Amino acid sequence: QKAEEARRAAEAAEAAQKAAEAVERADEADLTRWRSMPLNALQWEVNTLRPDREAALAAARMADPAYCEAKDAAEKAEGGAARARLELLEATETVRSLNQQAERYRERQGLLGRVKFWLQDKGFLEIREWKRLQTEISEAQALAEKRQGVLDSADTLHTEAKNTLHPLHCAIAGMVDEALEPEWRRYEAARSVLDERIEEDRRRAAEAEAERRAEEIRRRVDAEIEREKREGIGWQVSVQDGVVTTWWSDGKSPQEDETKEVTKDELQERQVQAKREKDRGFDMMD
Repeated sequence: QKAEEARRAAEAAEAAQKAAEAVERADEADLTRWRSMPLNALQWEVNTLRPDREAALAAARMADPAYCEAKDAAEKAEGGAARARLELLEATETVRSLNQQAERYRERQGLLGRVKFWLQDKGFLEIREWKRLQTEISEAQALAEKRQGVLDSADTLHTEAKNTLHPLHCAIAGMVDEALEPEWRRYEAARSVLDERIEEDRRRAAEAEAERRAEEIRRRVDAEIEREKREGIGWQVSVQDGVVTTWWSDGKSPQEDETKEVTKDELQERQVQAKREKDRGFDMMD
């Protein structure tokens, strides 16, 4: 018997291992397929892979007889409590209306009426209409108290029915979540691949935009350099009779340019300064 149990346990473990390997292979195939799909097709498949938990939960509830019975009992108890609450409201409104009617009756009696009510309070006189109103008020108050008791009983039944229904609901929800766990895992994997693809496309677009801007800056710099060369803008140098003359030319006539004699050291210093200014201009353009 122990040997048979050990053999069955080994077979079960082997079957579980094979099932896990099959699931792993299927996941790898799905990942490969999702990574090669167009982005819009992957988005559509992700939307279709999302499990409909509410539909599955409703189907599971309808398939459970105990839950259906408990739900019907809870609905009936809730309906009974609603009716009892409405009846209590009607009885309370009747009591309030009769009290107002009695107050108006007493206010309309005037001075003679106050004497009659004083005699009635002393026990020497009985006002039939007032007695009738007080009797109706007492009956209405008794009915309201009775309906309050009915409402309390209905609320108690409703609470008990809900307490019976809640554990069944939690148990069914747990079973549904356990059954949907593979679908949720597949959906999350597809969603992760979709997010990776979207982020990669955004990164590529940003790199392409940066490259385009850099290329545009290079073209503008090259065009500026070509214009300066073409128009003769820059530091001009001439040597005559051993005297080195340098000036900044902006493309105008030589008569308008400022010239002055400088030594060779000053010329080199100005050339270095001009190169620095040019590099600074390129840096600002970048």
